[in-house]
Amino acid sequence: MLVEILINVIKLKKIDNLFYLSTNNEGKIEIQDEASQIVSILCDVKPEHKIVDYCAGAGGKSLALAAILDDKGCVFAHDVNKSRLKPLPERMTRLNIKNITIKNDITETDFDRFVVDAPCSGSGTFRRAPDAKFRLMPEKITELNKIQEEVLEFAYNHTKTGGEIVYITCSVLKQENGD
Repeated sequence: MLVEILINVIKLKKIDNLFYLSTNNEGKIEIQDEASQIVSILCDVKPEHKIVDYCAGAGGKSLALAAILDDKGCVFAHDVNKSRLKPLPERMTRLNIKNITIKNDITETDFDRFVVDAPCSGSGTFRRAPDAKFRLMPEKITELNKIQEEVLEFAYNHTKTGGEIVYITCSVLKQENGD
């Protein structure tokens, strides 16, 4: 499965502004970070699954999950900050994706896949933004740990028995991933 889906991925060594390409504007491609694509594949979603992308942001993983489902099933996209989701409907239209529903509240407790790209320090991205590590304070890690714990508990309480929580951070810090 992993090899089959990755055939549709093009990895670029030199990054240019790809957003202006006609193939992007026509919805023939979606520009996305490699890690997000791999995570979406590893979620192992099926059309019969009830799926939520809980900290969806602009919806990149929701789009990837929906594409994997090939317009079958449904992916619910949610973010506590509703303004982050604003680009998603336009991206869905551009890509002709119809199997994503934006949800303001998650009340169901029977999700097969509960995808959480948790708020984190971003320490895994320091290579791309080295100055960020000098702005990261211990108090911020403590604050993020509390949020991460709350989100993970919420996911646990809303995933059905036998379902899977897919917990993701872009952090390499043990405090955010070790326990």
